[in-house]
Amino acid sequence: MQQPAQTLRHDITQPPVALPIAHDGTVRHTLSLPQKLTVAAFPATALRHPGIAPPSEQEQRDGLCLWHYDLPAWHPLARLLDESGVLPAKEAVGLCCEILGALMHAHAQGVVHGWLSLEHVLLDDERKPHLIGIGLLPAPPASGLPRMRQRDLVALGGILHQLLTGQPAGATTLGQLNPLIDAELEAIVVGALDSAPEQGFADAASLLAALQAWLTSQHRFIKGSANPTAWGNLLERMRYSADFPALSQAIQAINQVSEDNTGRVQELAEIILQDFSLTNKLLRVVNSVHYSHFGGAVSTVSRAIVILGFDTIRNLAITLLLFEHMHNKVHAATLKDTALRTFFSGLLTRELAQHGSTGDSEEALICGMFHHLGELLCRFYFREESRLIDIKVENGLSLTQAAIHTLGLDFAALGMGVAEHWSFPERIVQSMEWLPAGPIRPPGSAAARLCILANLAAELTRLTQDAGSTPRQTLETLLERYQRVLPLSADKVIDHLRTALRAFDEHVDSIGVTAHPDSFLARLRSSPLLIGTARTSAHPQSIAEAIQVSRPQELELALDLMLDTEPASTPLPGDSSQRLLSAGMQEITHALLAPFNLNELLQTVLETLFRATPFEHVLLCTRDPRLGQMVARFGFGERIGEMIPCFRFSLQEPANVFRVALERNADILIDDVNAPNIAGRIPEWFRRITQAETFIILPLVLENKPIGCLYGERQRAHSLKPNVETLNLLKALRNQALLAIRQKQTGS
Repeated sequence: MQQPAQTLRHDITQPPVALPIAHDGTVRHTLSLPQKLTVAAFPATALRHPGIAPPSEQEQRDGLCLWHYDLPAWHPLARLLDESGVLPAKEAVGLCCEILGALMHAHAQGVVHGWLSLEHVLLDDERKPHLIGIGLLPAPPASGLPRMRQRDLVALGGILHQLLTGQPAGATTLGQLNPLIDAELEAIVVGALDSAPEQGFADAASLLAALQAWLTSQHRFIKGSANPTAWGNLLERMRYSADFPALSQAIQAINQVSEDNTGRVQELAEIILQDFSLTNKLLRVVNSVHYSHFGGAVSTVSRAIVILGFDTIRNLAITLLLFEHMHNKVHAATLKDTALRTFFSGLLTRELAQHGSTGDSEEALICGMFHHLGELLCRFYFREESRLIDIKVENGLSLTQAAIHTLGLDFAALGMGVAEHWSFPERIVQSMEWLPAGPIRPPGSAAARLCILANLAAELTRLTQDAGSTPRQTLETLLERYQRVLPLSADKVIDHLRTALRAFDEHVDSIGVTAHPDSFLARLRSSPLLIGTARTSAHPQSIAEAIQVSRPQELELALDLMLDTEPASTPLPGDSSQRLLSAGMQEITHALLAPFNLNELLQTVLETLFRATPFEHVLLCTRDPRLGQMVARFGFGERIGEMIPCFRFSLQEPANVFRVALERNADILIDDVNAPNIAGRIPEWFRRITQAETFIILPLVLENKPIGCLYGERQRAHSLKPNVETLNLLKALRNQALLAIRQKQTGS
């Protein structure tokens, strides 16, 4: 292949200080290649990977092919290096591991980069790397593919060298340029830079394994499981995986919603609604069973919280966040057995919680599942260490010993540490603790009981996988440990196992999970302890029966989403707004027929408005008689918490669109706030707090007295084009809010 280095360019037309950011927040990066050296079309189908950014546009000019990338305001890796000089070794290696993941994906499709440099790696706000320029050169012939792959690895080695030293590779050794680099890492970099045939690393997987092994060597301790240094290092490594901070932020935000906060329904709903996929999946789970005694299907998060309870929806949202995060990743297949085992253990914990004192089942399933959080995190974030742990277990170490020898702490300590970092309630954190050998003492609290139930379920789940030659005797020996807490016979425990398996089978069958030989599912179904357990029929009738036994019934359906291979749903075009508005109105109608909390119902009205329309922010304003103003009470949308305190106005202001709307009880849609005939009617306070160029006002007027309004906005002018039917539904939704207020005022 012709050497293209002299003609390839990466241009970002920019002033000296800042990137040119377009109105939509994007930056244009342009790559230039001679037309004869580039492909006719980017292989988008083959290069679907989160670490690979596809081009937005192709342009032919003066014998050159210009590939334009319109991306968020990400910065080239070179800029980070310019600002920091050099990177800490662990961070540099972590970034290169992420880049190698994208290269491995491309190389597996027969695609190479061919001209990789610092400028072709863009970092997002969380410092996650994204490659541009890959897939633009024609695929080399099969005979030349290994050589071109190695060329990418040499380029990656050069990037790592620059990150570690601030200088391109040359005659001076890496150790001389940066004395902090150890001999093992230096040898890896030297090997990656070796371009001689049959030398260096054979492929991207080999280089990745070497870098991961080095990372492992930096964090391996043979100390007790409570070692704070090991925990700190593992958390630091997870932070290098750019998706972990985002996951942590979302879970912490949900956990930190105060149960004593009177606005907690609004606050929790607002957090969940920020994630479109999570919202749809949560509502799908909530509606998996027909809630006829609640008056119909649930179409809003706010109503789901009111019906099912704050704790139930919060726990469900956290569970879905965690498993959705994991199953979306490239190596999800390696997690399937662990995820299935985790879910079965949760079902079994809930089943065991039905025996004895009541009150445990509310959180039994989530405690049973999150008892395995540490192992899930290890298998997801530390794949090389997971492999080493499995090898050590095969060689005779216990799982706890192998984890401590490899990670510096066991799975329980890892899970509990992350759970505390995520602000989980103490009772859930405590349930992750592994109990010591010997007889189990009676619990002194409900939290301790949940911990015991989760441990017993975990041990029983392991027993179904390998019960030995005398499974009944092994089971009875295990139950002796728990006799003082749960005096269960072997027959009763087998009944619990079979019930959990039937519930488990319903879900895995319905989503098409197959029992491959030697998989968890195959071993579970063929366990000597469970021989004779009836498989469920094709009819899901027993689901409805199973969910009656405890509050967290919807949590058991999380497996559907944990292993679901269908893409997340997206907003539907056309009449989707009308369908969502109609569903929300039906839900509100049912609520009006029973005792209701006015604030909660108005939040449901507002959420229906937000989910069913393209509004970027929606607000409910009501009159504050003390201030003589209309003030925003609550709303939905990005950074809405900053907007609510400032959104207030007086009906004594000079004539403007807000005053006109409320005084005349007129629904007003403003297409463009800057239009000549409108600009003078837009108040200054409005322009200070929002950049919206189009909005709608739906007044709330009772007996000719304005009491408030519904408000929705979008940033771009002329972007709100509701048809007549949608407008009528919006007005009907407003009228339902008025009816709710009137009912509370009259006490009817």
